[in-house]
Amino acid sequence: MTLDNATLRDALTALGELLVDRGETYDIVVIGGGALLLGGHIERPTKDLDVLARIEGDRWLSAQPLPDALRAAVADVGDAFGLARDWLNCGPTSLLAGGLPDGFPERLSIERFDALTLLTSARWCRTHDASEGFRGRQLLPVLQELGVEVADV
Repeated sequence: MTLDNATLRDALTALGELLVDRGETYDIVVIGGGALLLGGHIERPTKDLDVLARIEGDRWLSAQPLPDALRAAVADVGDAFGLARDWLNCGPTSLLAGGLPDGFPERLSIERFDALTLLTSARWCRTHDASEGFRGRQLLPVLQELGVEVADV
């Protein structure tokens, strides 16, 4: 099943509520198509939500592996919504090893779903997909929508 904006928000709301019920709290940073979808910058559905990092205090940690309680809650919500059990995808956490662009944390927007806080960014993509197709058909329209100067991209 794919996730449109409403379904993704419903799944995140359910995840946040479930975490509250289980006495758990997490802050995560999400990127990619799911982050763009949450921000209202695209309408194209996605199959998952890409997690860049977990945040504990002022430390950015690898999302891989997710804490057991969060992983179990993600699987339970996935089952309830007919999603893959790993609809919260931690694969992109490997991007942390390459370092984040200057100012990345300051450009994040925060969304809260009860006990789940999402820090989203849509701008950091070009260094990981340099293709002209991605640049012209996906990245530039989104950056223009956000009012970002695109001459240097």
